[in-house]
Amino acid sequence: MADRDNNWREKTVATGEDLRGLLVPVVLPMTPGGGPDLDNLRELVASLLAAGAEGIWVNGSTGEVHDLNPAERATVVGEVATVVDGRGPVVAHVGDTSTKLAAAHAEAAAAAGATHIGAVAPYYASFDPDEVGTYYEELAKASSVPLLVYNLPQMVKYRLEPETVVDLARRGLAVGVKDTAGDFTWYRTLLQRMDTEGVPFRFFMGVESLVDVSLFAGGHGAVCTLANLAPRTFVALCAAAARQDWAEVRTHQRDVVSLVQALRVPGRTDWIASIAALKWVMSELGTLTSATIASPVRPLNAAEQQHLAEHALPLAARLAATGSDG
Repeated sequence: MADRDNNWREKTVATGEDLRGLLVPVVLPMTPGGGPDLDNLRELVASLLAAGAEGIWVNGSTGEVHDLNPAERATVVGEVATVVDGRGPVVAHVGDTSTKLAAAHAEAAAAAGATHIGAVAPYYASFDPDEVGTYYEELAKASSVPLLVYNLPQMVKYRLEPETVVDLARRGLAVGVKDTAGDFTWYRTLLQRMDTEGVPFRFFMGVESLVDVSLFAGGHGAVCTLANLAPRTFVALCAAAARQDWAEVRTHQRDVVSLVQALRVPGRTDWIASIAALKWVMSELGTLTSATIASPVRPLNAAEQQHLAEHALPLAARLAATGSDG
Protein backbone atom coordinates (compact mmCIF):
# COMPACT_ATOMS: atom_id res chain seq x y z
CA MET A 1 0.00 0.00 0.00
CA ALA A 2 2.86 2.39 0.70
CA ASP A 3 3.73 2.81 -2.96
CA ARG A 4 0.21 3.64 -4.10
CA ASP A 5 -0.12 6.88 -6.00
CA ASN A 6 -1.14 9.58 -3.56
CA ASN A 7 -2.51 11.61 -6.47
CA TRP A 8 -5.21 8.98 -7.05
CA ARG A 9 -7.95 11.32 -5.92
CA GLU A 10 -7.11 14.14 -8.33
CA LYS A 11 -6.62 11.81 -11.29
CA THR A 12 -9.62 9.52 -11.11
CA VAL A 13 -12.38 10.70 -8.83
CA ALA A 14 -14.22 12.82 -11.39
CA THR A 15 -14.86 10.00 -13.87
CA GLY A 16 -14.91 6.94 -11.66
CA GLU A 17 -12.70 5.18 -14.21
CA ASP A 18 -10.37 3.72 -11.59
CA LEU A 19 -13.13 2.33 -9.41
CA ARG A 20 -12.29 -1.36 -9.59
CA GLY A 21 -11.45 -4.42 -7.56
CA LEU A 22 -12.43 -4.87 -3.94
CA LEU A 23 -14.16 -2.04 -2.09
CA VAL A 24 -14.85 -3.39 1.40
CA PRO A 25 -18.21 -2.41 2.96
CA VAL A 26 -16.59 -2.04 6.32
CA VAL A 27 -18.09 -3.47 9.49
CA LEU A 28 -18.59 -0.91 12.24
CA PRO A 29 -16.77 -2.04 15.39
CA MET A 30 -18.72 -1.17 18.52
CA THR A 31 -17.83 -0.82 22.15
CA PRO A 32 -19.64 -3.10 24.61
CA GLY A 33 -21.93 -0.13 25.30
CA GLY A 34 -22.98 0.04 21.65
CA GLY A 35 -21.17 3.15 20.44
CA PRO A 36 -18.73 3.24 17.49
CA ASP A 37 -15.28 1.96 18.47
CA LEU A 38 -13.19 4.36 16.40
CA ASP A 39 -9.83 2.95 17.49
CA ASN A 40 -10.84 -0.53 16.34
CA LEU A 41 -12.32 0.94 13.14
CA ARG A 42 -9.00 2.55 12.23
CA GLU A 43 -7.18 -0.72 12.87
CA LEU A 44 -9.68 -2.67 10.77
CA VAL A 45 -9.48 -0.28 7.80
CA ALA A 46 -5.68 -0.35 7.91
CA SER A 47 -5.70 -4.15 7.88
CA LEU A 48 -8.11 -4.27 4.93
CA LEU A 49 -5.91 -1.93 2.91
CA ALA A 50 -2.83 -3.95 3.84
CA ALA A 51 -4.61 -7.05 2.51
CA GLY A 52 -4.95 -5.37 -0.87
CA ALA A 53 -8.40 -3.78 -0.82
CA GLU A 54 -8.66 -0.95 -3.33
CA GLY A 55 -10.93 1.13 -1.12
CA ILE A 56 -13.65 1.24 1.50
CA TRP A 57 -17.44 1.53 1.33
CA VAL A 58 -18.58 3.09 4.60
CA ASN A 59 -21.92 3.46 6.40
CA GLY A 60 -23.67 0.73 4.49
CA SER A 61 -25.93 -2.02 5.81
CA THR A 62 -22.83 -3.94 6.93
CA GLY A 63 -21.77 -0.84 8.83
CA GLU A 64 -25.15 -0.78 10.63
CA VAL A 65 -25.87 2.72 9.38
CA HIS A 66 -29.42 2.36 10.69
CA ASP A 67 -28.00 2.80 14.19
CA LEU A 68 -26.03 6.01 13.53
CA ASN A 69 -27.16 9.59 13.89
CA PRO A 70 -25.96 12.17 11.31
CA ALA A 71 -22.98 13.29 13.41
CA GLU A 72 -21.84 9.69 13.94
CA ARG A 73 -22.16 8.95 10.23
CA ALA A 74 -19.88 11.88 9.39
CA THR A 75 -17.41 10.94 12.12
CA VAL A 76 -17.13 7.38 10.82
CA VAL A 77 -16.47 8.67 7.29
CA GLY A 78 -13.79 11.00 8.60
CA GLU A 79 -12.01 8.24 10.50
CA VAL A 80 -12.00 5.97 7.46
CA ALA A 81 -10.83 8.74 5.13
CA THR A 82 -7.97 9.59 7.47
CA VAL A 83 -6.68 6.01 7.35
CA VAL A 84 -7.14 5.66 3.58
CA ASP A 85 -5.33 8.99 3.16
CA GLY A 86 -5.93 9.47 -0.56
CA ARG A 87 -4.72 6.01 -1.59
CA GLY A 88 -8.07 4.86 -2.94
CA PRO A 89 -11.79 5.51 -2.93
CA VAL A 90 -13.85 6.11 0.19
CA VAL A 91 -17.48 5.64 -0.84
CA ALA A 92 -19.88 6.91 1.81
CA HIS A 93 -23.41 5.59 1.71
CA VAL A 94 -25.80 8.53 2.19
CA GLY A 95 -29.20 7.10 1.26
CA ASP A 96 -32.16 8.09 3.39
CA THR A 97 -35.93 8.56 3.34
CA SER A 98 -35.89 11.89 1.49
CA THR A 99 -33.74 13.96 -0.84
CA LYS A 100 -33.17 16.58 1.85
CA LEU A 101 -31.79 14.08 4.34
CA ALA A 102 -29.64 12.25 1.78
CA ALA A 103 -28.20 15.54 0.49
CA ALA A 104 -27.29 16.58 4.04
CA HIS A 105 -25.48 13.27 4.59
CA ALA A 106 -23.70 13.73 1.25
CA GLU A 107 -22.48 17.21 2.15
CA ALA A 108 -21.21 16.00 5.53
CA ALA A 109 -19.53 12.94 3.99
CA ALA A 110 -17.68 14.98 1.37
CA ALA A 111 -16.53 17.43 4.03
CA ALA A 112 -15.26 14.47 6.08
CA GLY A 113 -13.17 13.15 3.18
CA ALA A 114 -15.38 10.82 1.10
CA THR A 115 -14.30 10.62 -2.54
CA HIS A 116 -17.69 9.27 -3.69
CA ILE A 117 -21.17 8.83 -2.32
CA GLY A 118 -23.45 5.83 -2.73
CA ALA A 119 -27.18 5.83 -2.14
CA VAL A 120 -30.06 3.40 -2.01
CA ALA A 121 -33.38 4.60 -3.35
CA PRO A 122 -35.51 6.55 -0.84
CA TYR A 123 -37.32 4.20 1.50
CA TYR A 124 -40.16 3.97 4.04
CA ALA A 125 -42.73 5.60 1.73
CA SER A 126 -43.38 4.21 -1.75
CA PHE A 127 -42.10 6.12 -4.77
CA ASP A 128 -42.55 5.78 -8.51
CA PRO A 129 -39.67 5.69 -11.05
CA ASP A 130 -39.91 9.40 -11.86
CA GLU A 131 -39.69 10.29 -8.18
CA VAL A 132 -36.71 8.00 -7.64
CA GLY A 133 -35.01 9.48 -10.69
CA THR A 134 -35.56 12.98 -9.33
CA TYR A 135 -34.16 11.94 -5.96
CA TYR A 136 -30.92 10.75 -7.55
CA GLU A 137 -30.72 13.74 -9.90
CA GLU A 138 -31.07 16.24 -7.07
CA LEU A 139 -28.70 14.27 -4.86
CA ALA A 140 -26.05 14.18 -7.59
CA LYS A 141 -26.39 17.89 -8.29
CA ALA A 142 -26.19 18.71 -4.58
CA SER A 143 -23.06 16.62 -4.04
CA SER A 144 -19.51 17.77 -4.61
CA VAL A 145 -18.33 14.17 -5.19
CA PRO A 146 -19.53 11.55 -7.72
CA LEU A 147 -22.53 9.31 -7.08
CA LEU A 148 -22.95 5.55 -7.28
CA VAL A 149 -26.51 4.27 -7.19
CA TYR A 150 -27.24 1.25 -5.01
CA ASN A 151 -29.83 -1.35 -5.99
CA LEU A 152 -31.12 -2.98 -2.79
CA PRO A 153 -34.83 -3.71 -3.28
CA GLN A 154 -35.08 -6.24 -0.46
CA MET A 155 -34.37 -3.43 2.02
CA VAL A 156 -35.95 -0.34 0.44
CA LYS A 157 -39.03 -1.83 -1.31
CA TYR A 158 -37.98 -0.53 -4.73
CA ARG A 159 -35.97 -2.12 -7.53
CA LEU A 160 -34.18 0.48 -9.62
CA GLU A 161 -35.41 0.60 -13.20
CA PRO A 162 -32.54 0.09 -15.68
CA GLU A 163 -33.83 3.05 -17.69
CA THR A 164 -33.49 5.30 -14.64
CA VAL A 165 -29.88 4.23 -14.12
CA VAL A 166 -29.02 4.59 -17.82
CA ASP A 167 -30.51 8.08 -17.87
CA LEU A 168 -28.49 9.15 -14.84
CA ALA A 169 -25.30 7.75 -16.37
CA ARG A 170 -25.98 9.28 -19.78
CA ARG A 171 -26.33 12.71 -18.17
CA GLY A 172 -23.19 12.30 -16.08
CA LEU A 173 -25.11 12.22 -12.80
CA ALA A 174 -23.95 8.75 -11.70
CA VAL A 175 -20.64 6.99 -12.31
CA GLY A 176 -21.47 3.48 -11.12
CA VAL A 177 -23.77 1.01 -9.41
CA LYS A 178 -23.59 -1.42 -6.53
CA ASP A 179 -26.11 -4.23 -6.94
CA THR A 180 -27.08 -6.47 -4.03
CA ALA A 181 -30.46 -7.59 -5.36
CA GLY A 182 -29.23 -10.98 -6.53
CA ASP A 183 -31.13 -10.65 -9.82
CA PHE A 184 -28.45 -11.31 -12.41
CA THR A 185 -30.86 -10.75 -15.29
CA TRP A 186 -31.29 -7.16 -14.05
CA TYR A 187 -27.52 -6.76 -13.70
CA ARG A 188 -26.74 -8.14 -17.16
CA THR A 189 -29.47 -6.03 -18.75
CA LEU A 190 -27.89 -2.89 -17.31
CA LEU A 191 -24.40 -3.98 -18.37
CA GLN A 192 -25.60 -4.52 -21.91
CA ARG A 193 -27.46 -1.22 -22.07
CA MET A 194 -24.41 0.76 -20.96
CA ASP A 195 -22.18 -1.12 -23.40
CA THR A 196 -24.58 -0.68 -26.31
CA GLU A 197 -24.91 3.04 -25.68
CA GLY A 198 -21.20 3.51 -25.01
CA VAL A 199 -21.85 5.08 -21.61
CA PRO A 200 -18.89 4.77 -19.19
CA PHE A 201 -20.13 3.21 -15.99
CA ARG A 202 -18.70 1.08 -13.19
CA PHE A 203 -20.38 -2.10 -11.96
CA PHE A 204 -19.91 -3.60 -8.49
CA MET A 205 -21.46 -6.80 -7.21
CA GLY A 206 -22.61 -6.97 -3.61
CA VAL A 207 -23.81 -10.61 -3.58
CA GLU A 208 -20.98 -12.95 -2.59
CA SER A 209 -22.23 -15.89 -4.65
CA LEU A 210 -22.31 -13.85 -7.88
CA VAL A 211 -18.91 -12.16 -7.84
CA ASP A 212 -17.32 -14.50 -10.39
CA VAL A 213 -20.14 -14.31 -12.93
CA SER A 214 -20.34 -10.54 -12.46
CA LEU A 215 -16.66 -10.11 -13.31
CA PHE A 216 -16.91 -12.53 -16.24
CA ALA A 217 -19.86 -10.56 -17.62
CA GLY A 218 -17.92 -7.29 -17.50
CA GLY A 219 -18.26 -6.02 -13.94
CA HIS A 220 -15.47 -4.03 -12.35
CA GLY A 221 -15.34 -5.29 -8.79
CA ALA A 222 -17.01 -6.39 -5.58
CA VAL A 223 -18.47 -4.70 -2.51
CA CYS A 224 -19.14 -7.75 -0.35
CA THR A 225 -19.73 -8.00 3.39
CA LEU A 226 -17.58 -11.10 3.90
CA ALA A 227 -14.53 -9.27 2.57
CA ASN A 228 -14.23 -7.93 6.11
CA LEU A 229 -13.40 -11.46 7.16
CA ALA A 230 -11.47 -12.75 4.14
CA PRO A 231 -10.18 -9.72 2.20
CA ARG A 232 -7.29 -11.60 0.59
CA THR A 233 -9.67 -14.12 -0.94
CA PHE A 234 -11.72 -11.38 -2.61
CA VAL A 235 -8.61 -9.47 -3.69
CA ALA A 236 -7.20 -12.63 -5.26
CA LEU A 237 -10.52 -13.38 -6.95
CA CYS A 238 -10.70 -9.92 -8.52
CA ALA A 239 -7.04 -10.05 -9.55
CA ALA A 240 -7.49 -13.45 -11.19
CA ALA A 241 -10.48 -12.14 -13.13
CA ALA A 242 -8.42 -9.16 -14.33
CA ARG A 243 -5.88 -11.69 -15.68
CA GLN A 244 -8.76 -13.75 -17.12
CA ASP A 245 -7.57 -16.74 -15.13
CA TRP A 246 -11.03 -18.19 -14.72
CA ALA A 247 -9.82 -21.45 -13.18
CA GLU A 248 -8.30 -19.48 -10.29
CA VAL A 249 -11.43 -17.35 -10.09
CA ARG A 250 -13.50 -20.50 -9.61
CA THR A 251 -11.17 -21.69 -6.84
CA HIS A 252 -11.57 -18.46 -4.88
CA GLN A 253 -15.30 -18.32 -5.57
CA ARG A 254 -15.72 -21.79 -4.09
CA ASP A 255 -14.04 -20.54 -0.92
CA VAL A 256 -16.37 -17.54 -0.81
CA VAL A 257 -19.47 -19.67 -1.20
CA SER A 258 -18.23 -22.11 1.45
CA LEU A 259 -17.77 -19.20 3.84
CA VAL A 260 -21.26 -17.88 3.11
CA GLN A 261 -22.71 -21.30 3.91
CA ALA A 262 -20.59 -21.76 7.04
CA LEU A 263 -21.77 -18.45 8.51
CA ARG A 264 -25.45 -19.33 8.32
CA VAL A 265 -26.96 -19.61 11.77
CA PRO A 266 -29.80 -22.17 11.98
CA GLY A 267 -33.15 -20.56 12.74
CA ARG A 268 -31.98 -17.02 11.95
CA THR A 269 -32.51 -16.10 8.32
CA ASP A 270 -32.81 -12.30 8.51
CA TRP A 271 -29.89 -10.35 7.01
CA ILE A 272 -28.87 -8.73 10.29
CA ALA A 273 -28.20 -12.18 11.75
CA SER A 274 -25.41 -12.54 9.21
CA ILE A 275 -23.80 -9.37 10.58
CA ALA A 276 -24.09 -10.75 14.11
CA ALA A 277 -22.42 -13.97 12.97
CA LEU A 278 -19.72 -12.08 11.09
CA LYS A 279 -18.93 -9.87 14.07
CA TRP A 280 -18.72 -12.85 16.40
CA VAL A 281 -16.26 -14.69 14.14
CA MET A 282 -14.19 -11.53 13.63
CA SER A 283 -14.04 -11.02 17.38
CA GLU A 284 -12.90 -14.62 17.87
CA LEU A 285 -10.12 -14.01 15.33
CA GLY A 286 -9.10 -10.80 17.09
CA THR A 287 -10.06 -8.46 14.25
CA LEU A 288 -12.79 -6.90 16.37
CA THR A 289 -12.39 -6.18 20.05
CA SER A 290 -16.09 -6.82 20.65
CA ALA A 291 -18.89 -8.71 18.90
CA THR A 292 -21.40 -6.04 19.94
CA ILE A 293 -24.18 -5.44 17.42
CA ALA A 294 -26.68 -2.58 17.48
CA SER A 295 -29.79 -3.01 19.60
CA PRO A 296 -32.41 -4.41 19.30
CA VAL A 297 -30.68 -7.28 17.49
CA ARG A 298 -30.43 -10.32 19.73
CA PRO A 299 -26.81 -11.35 20.43
CA LEU A 300 -25.83 -14.87 19.50
CA ASN A 301 -26.58 -17.40 22.20
CA ALA A 302 -24.17 -20.12 23.33
CA ALA A 303 -25.54 -22.73 20.93
CA GLU A 304 -25.26 -20.36 17.97
CA GLN A 305 -21.71 -19.47 18.93
CA GLN A 306 -20.83 -23.14 19.19
CA HIS A 307 -22.29 -23.77 15.74
CA LEU A 308 -20.12 -21.03 14.25
CA ALA A 309 -17.08 -22.25 16.17
CA GLU A 310 -17.47 -25.66 14.56
CA HIS A 311 -18.60 -24.70 11.06
CA ALA A 312 -17.24 -21.23 10.30
CA LEU A 313 -14.29 -20.40 12.49
CA PRO A 314 -11.71 -22.87 11.05
CA LEU A 315 -12.45 -21.88 7.45
CA ALA A 316 -12.56 -18.19 8.30
CA ALA A 317 -9.21 -18.42 10.07
CA ARG A 318 -7.57 -20.05 7.05
CA LEU A 319 -9.02 -17.59 4.57
CA ALA A 320 -8.21 -14.59 6.75
CA ALA A 321 -4.59 -15.73 6.97
CA THR A 322 -3.91 -16.93 3.43
CA GLY A 323 -6.77 -16.01 1.11
CA SER A 324 -7.11 -19.68 0.13
CA ASP A 325 -8.66 -22.78 1.56
CA GLY A 326 -6.04 -24.90 -0.12
